[in-house]
Amino acid sequence: MTFTEGAANNWSAVYLRDELNASPAIAASVVTIFLISITLGRLGGDRLSATVGAVGVFRLGALIGSVGLGGALLVQTTWAGLVGFAALGLGLSVMLPVAIAAAGIRSDVSTATAVARVATLGYLGSFVAPAVIGGANGVIGLTGALFIPAVLLIATVPLARVLHPAPDLAPVGVPD
Repeated sequence: MTFTEGAANNWSAVYLRDELNASPAIAASVVTIFLISITLGRLGGDRLSATVGAVGVFRLGALIGSVGLGGALLVQTTWAGLVGFAALGLGLSVMLPVAIAAAGIRSDVSTATAVARVATLGYLGSFVAPAVIGGANGVIGLTGALFIPAVLLIATVPLARVLHPAPDLAPVGVPD
């Protein structure tokens, strides 16, 4: 999930500009749209987690994100790119908070250790992604390279079962 986020942060504008011939202003706006989508998704993510559970919301996020990114890459229009990266942001928005919360309730290690491990792997994914996508771009082109994070994201769907049992992720003090 963080690999996909790093790829989108660093390559979405280049994708719109170079592959879809979007104007520099439109291409630059995709990063803002992506980040706004993440923010909006995180604002509602706790309620969604409380409703469908951590595993369900993680899987839903992965599906929305991978369909958004994959759709943008398949349709190859500027509008599809903007909408696809917005959907990717919405999907990704709930995944990392759910993973961190699930790590925090593990009984085999301390909360601090478990959360630190998830955060470290998260940073690693976001740092490695731009280089991997750049290298793959030179071999299979940018569109092909951006399918890598879409496939990796969909691959997290069956792995979400490790989040069970998950904590009640409803915000403290907010009635159901």
